[in-house]
Amino acid sequence: MGLEKLKPIDNIDDRREALYLLQKLKPAERVAFLYWCCDNCETNRQVVREGHGVSVTITNETGDPMESYLDFCTLVARHGLHGSRSLAELERRVAKEQPKMWVPD
Repeated sequence: MGLEKLKPIDNIDDRREALYLLQKLKPAERVAFLYWCCDNCETNRQVVREGHGVSVTITNETGDPMESYLDFCTLVARHGLHGSRSLAELERRVAKEQPKMWVPD
């Protein structure tokens, strides 16, 4: 694992979109997303499969958008989080939070 894991999502459009989506969530929802990311890291799956090792978790729970983005990038680069799938989950969470527009019949 390493920085090459970031390449599929390391472009200006994906960075901008990720920060935009994180800003749309409330701080507690950002933290919840990061915990979801931790649960989906290859490092944590390996601990469960093999029964030993150290699980990944987050320690900074402020919910700040930039800190959340940097934590997300760290999970992708160092702990085997699938970046594209995780961004899709982030999009799903933001869409779920948005009020539905009223359309007249």
